Amino acid sequence: MSRRASGSWTWRPGIGEPALTAVAVVGPTGRVVGVDPAPGLLALARERAAGAGHVEFHQAAAGAGPLPRAPFDAAVCRWGPMLRPDPDAAARAVREALRPGGVIAAAAWGTATQVPLLSLPRGAVAAHVEVPPADPLAPGPIRLGEPGALAAVLETAGFVHVAS
Repeated sequence: MSRRASGSWTWRPGIGEPALTAVAVVGPTGRVVGVDPAPGLLALARERAAGAGHVEFHQAAAGAGPLPRAPFDAAVCRWGPMLRPDPDAAARAVREALRPGGVIAAAAWGTATQVPLLSLPRGAVAAHVEVPPADPLAPGPIRLGEPGALAAVLETAGFVHVAS
């Protein structure tokens, strides 16, 4: 992703990150828009962003309704597609919010065995009771964890030059 001194970027904020970090990247003439479906997280993000500069937060879920409209230069989607019921629709919504030639940086967690936060408690419980396998296609932290899965979602959405 190119780092521009100005321009418009869109970010999924959670509690304000990475949107708050992006404010420094876009500079005084840039604009950062954070999007999250959870009102409580947005309230916390807005509180943390007080006085931070050119950052705003909107309640929306990529793929479940309209995103703030503007031709954005870049998008960062940290853990977003893996949590959406339809990750392909979410990725398409982000692509449609980008100007032609805009870029995305997206991240997903790994498989259940690669994420100690999930594998350790699951293993502890499985030592005592039978635990059904997690559904790798259900919205959640292990969705898109297999190598190439997130890249496939982005390519299906119309992104080109996708690298994992």
